[in-house]
Amino acid sequence: MKPTRVILTLLFAGLLVMACEQAPTDPTGTTDNASIENASAQNVALFNTLASVDQIGNVLRGPEAKIEIGNADITNPQSAAAFSAQISKKAIAQLRAGNMKKRSSTLSDSLLWEMTIRREILGFTERTRVYYDFSSGKAVIENVKYDFDDRHWLVLDSARVFADLAGTLEDDSDDTIEKLYGKKVYKEGHFISQEISNIEIDPYAPGTEPTSARLQTETSYPEGSMISKKNEQASFKDGSGSWSKEIEYVDGSTSHEQVTFNADGTGTFQEERRSGVKTSGTFDSADDDGSGSFTKLTEFPGDGALESIYESGQFTMNLQDSTLTGSFEKELRFRNGTVSKESISISESYENGYKTTVLTVSNQDGSHGTVTIKENDGGSHVSGVWTEKDGAYILSETDFYPDGSARMEFKVYTSEEAFNNGDAPVISGIFNFNPDGSGNGTAEDGNGSYNVTINADGSQTITD
Repeated sequence: MKPTRVILTLLFAGLLVMACEQAPTDPTGTTDNASIENASAQNVALFNTLASVDQIGNVLRGPEAKIEIGNADITNPQSAAAFSAQISKKAIAQLRAGNMKKRSSTLSDSLLWEMTIRREILGFTERTRVYYDFSSGKAVIENVKYDFDDRHWLVLDSARVFADLAGTLEDDSDDTIEKLYGKKVYKEGHFISQEISNIEIDPYAPGTEPTSARLQTETSYPEGSMISKKNEQASFKDGSGSWSKEIEYVDGSTSHEQVTFNADGTGTFQEERRSGVKTSGTFDSADDDGSGSFTKLTEFPGDGALESIYESGQFTMNLQDSTLTGSFEKELRFRNGTVSKESISISESYENGYKTTVLTVSNQDGSHGTVTIKENDGGSHVSGVWTEKDGAYILSETDFYPDGSARMEFKVYTSEEAFNNGDAPVISGIFNFNPDGSGNGTAEDGNGSYNVTINADGSQTITD
């Protein structure tokens, strides 16, 4: 029993709450425009909760969803081996059918066959090669996709399977998989430049299933990014294991995450960001009986307005179609002693393989809203609608990327009625967020434009 992608979607989606986690505005700012300050704070809060969504998703999905090569699931060594074997068998089958072209020994004595096909419908060229050492019985099966058309972000997507064929190309009953290697190179302008991953499967006897595996992956970022490198490591054995992530920033600072998975489907997680914000929590998946839960505590350092956030949720899963329902509570504690609470309900659906999550949020002060998260190949697109206690109506559209950065556009109207009447927004703006919560942007109202600098702790400086 292990946490599944769909179960943990609910876990982290339950944390997404708009407009209540108001970040304090820096008193040294040069404007006292309360409306701009409030609108900015609401949207900083939205990003912070989206970051919480990303953090919970990464931690709780853990190796199952984050650390994989193709369909090779590190939490399940059998799955990794099966994926590798699938590539191997497909290549060997092509070899046997005579569809692969025999290479000249002048290229390489171990390169036996290769096949190249342009897959126009999919938009790339695919090349498969088989390397084999007759003296050792070891083989390398290489599958490379390249020459991607404009619909793709990739320049190169390659996978190599290292296998011991026990000296028999024709008999796969004695084959074992030793490791997998994957490399993806992205086109210029993408938020990352390349990913390199290695999965090592511990030795197992032919005819049996592997029970343990280890992985390491490194993500590189293009010049000009605030992140220089991301390293992830994982190990899994007999249903239990661990996963960790370290992000290195260009200024030399780092952030860390760690998650532990138990064989019974429970686990713990923790994170420390470079700003000093600490998170810890527990989870229980719903794989066995359709019921699950999570807890999460976030503690803020220093003397800022916010002291801590405690989140918890209970949910159920339909074991037939994996649809989820749940209710969640969120409690914000401020250093002045005040407490703010929220309640969240959730529903989700799937269309063409992509997940849509809808959250309905209500605050104890009467403010309320709806958030819709639609996954796509590039991350998630988030649409938010929020009504303040004074009737102000806020609309936002956010592209949230896998590296934790985001681009948000927002508009504020005096009321929902004003929006429906076609009135112009009283405030509008665009914010660009970095993965650590810092960022910058602009906001404008009828009196002019303002520059907004967002610090990693959520505080803001607003200047004319």
